[in-house]
Amino acid sequence: TGHLAPVVGTLVIAAALLALTVAAGVPRIEGLDRTRPFVVEREFERDGLTDSVAFERGLANLRNLGIFSKVEGTWSDFQPVVRLREKWTTIPIAKFKSGGGVSAFTIGVFDPNVAGQFLELGGQYENRSGTHSGVTWFREPRLANRRILLGADFWYTNRVREEFLGDASRGFAGDRRIRLHAFLEPEVHRLVRLHAGAEWLDDTLSSGLLELSDDQPAVKRPSLASQSWVSSVGATLGRIDQDIEIQQGATVEGRWDVSWAGERWNRRFVEAKAFWLAAPRLNLAGRGFWGSGSARTEFHDWRLGGLEQVRGLPEDFLVGDAAWYANLELRGTAWKSDWLRVQTVAFTDFGGLTGFDTHNSWGVGVRLLSPKIYRLNLRLDWAQGHQSGISAGLQQFF
Repeated sequence: TGHLAPVVGTLVIAAALLALTVAAGVPRIEGLDRTRPFVVEREFERDGLTDSVAFERGLANLRNLGIFSKVEGTWSDFQPVVRLREKWTTIPIAKFKSGGGVSAFTIGVFDPNVAGQFLELGGQYENRSGTHSGVTWFREPRLANRRILLGADFWYTNRVREEFLGDASRGFAGDRRIRLHAFLEPEVHRLVRLHAGAEWLDDTLSSGLLELSDDQPAVKRPSLASQSWVSSVGATLGRIDQDIEIQQGATVEGRWDVSWAGERWNRRFVEAKAFWLAAPRLNLAGRGFWGSGSARTEFHDWRLGGLEQVRGLPEDFLVGDAAWYANLELRGTAWKSDWLRVQTVAFTDFGGLTGFDTHNSWGVGVRLLSPKIYRLNLRLDWAQGHQSGISAGLQQFF
């Protein structure tokens, strides 16, 4: 027994040291209910628990997940502590948006934290000015527990397209698209994300494709059809950090799409976004976009309108193979509570086709956000422009 005592004592000390090492290798996490601990732990870099600066970067990563209403941490050489409060993430989708003479409502459901593993599944139906569309999607933002986003979606969309000749309407036609899409986006550096994607597109355009109302005269044109296999490559530089209604940082994204089977075409775009916290409750936001294509195509041109690009324009008002637009917003947080954030917004939008006249608008709006519910942000804007009126939707305009 006397010979065993040193051996037993050595094993006990080794086990204690191992326990301390393990404890020091993971943060102590407080406040989790549905989310699995590994979802939190993997947001910290290898030195994130041995370096206080890297620990703060890990906390910023957790805020950017969007599934926590509170992220706080206390640094310690022994074992840092992370205190969290989870948002409700099984979200029914019921939204309405309008702008540019088009109104749409959407119903569905999605969850960005399925089974507490930060996986996203969703599906929705959209009625856009009487047409019927739907999409289902899947996202795995941390493929193999690495910072790699894997995504896939299936789209079936119908649109009534109004065509313009200058400011005058030429009439309406039905536009149908079936789209299968998959992509992979590895984060190779905290400021660099690459993109590779593939998709199949099946497009039809015809004045007889969809039922038009009495006030939507059919455009006089031949029916068109197109199928394409498309590959895309791109990259995003920079980083935008968010904390409920506040965003800070900047990104520049570039993408190049090439059709290699079926109808041949290619197009590319560059989009920049920047957010600056000018004061504790004052957020300045800007977006700029430029895109071009290899040739004019009915299905792959750039389209500018009031629903998503330039408030105060009719939807699809500008159509061409090269386009640009820019948006600037000043967002002020007027009210803060545990359940509600109220933002007031002043904005201006610009856009046009390369070589053609520029259109612009300005206006004011309000945002209603909830820190307790994932991505709940109601938007209402009034725009003064070519077609003045209300622009509404879910989420920020950009």
